[in-house]
Amino acid sequence: MKNYVLAAILLTFIAACTTTKHQLVPRYGFDFKPGDRLVIARFQNAPHVSDYATQQILQLFQDCSDVEVVHPDTVQDFFYRNLMYTDPTWEVDAKLMIRVQEATKARYLLVGKFVGESVGKPPVAFAEQYATGQLEEIHENWVRIQFMLYDLSTTRTIMSLQTRAKANQYNHEQDDGDITSFYAPVDLLHSALKKSTKKLADACHCK
Repeated sequence: MKNYVLAAILLTFIAACTTTKHQLVPRYGFDFKPGDRLVIARFQNAPHVSDYATQQILQLFQDCSDVEVVHPDTVQDFFYRNLMYTDPTWEVDAKLMIRVQEATKARYLLVGKFVGESVGKPPVAFAEQYATGQLEEIHENWVRIQFMLYDLSTTRTIMSLQTRAKANQYNHEQDDGDITSFYAPVDLLHSALKKSTKKLADACHCK
């Protein structure tokens, strides 16, 4: 009898997970409600894979009926006007969150980006050493993919996901003295992105 009950429960669970329309399941203490709007910022700091990365993120939410996604293309100009969007170390602060909510009427903001780093060196110091050509000071390179989810109504960070992958060497691009991007091999970035988006899917998956 117990086996029949367990089998029935399992079949019910499988049916719930294979419906065509999905509801976003909250994790890590945040709660999506029907009608909530989510702004997805364009993926940053790796222009040669930015389109691919942004598309991968959008696909995670395309079947979630409860959440209205604000497409990155519709808010791109806003981000360029309101912060140093090409700075690899840019961060979201409370003032920006308020501006995003006023402009989009959204509840949440999801930001993803690649960050360059080295052993014992934070991203800012890493960027400065690349800018000044101190490559001999950088002994081990990494790419770090960072996803941050913000609650615009409370200006709080409600989720932070980090994924690191080792890279042999970076090239860098400078524009009027400012570092604008880090370049790592596409295969490496795709591999790191795959791991990172899986974490994101686990954090707010659909059933």
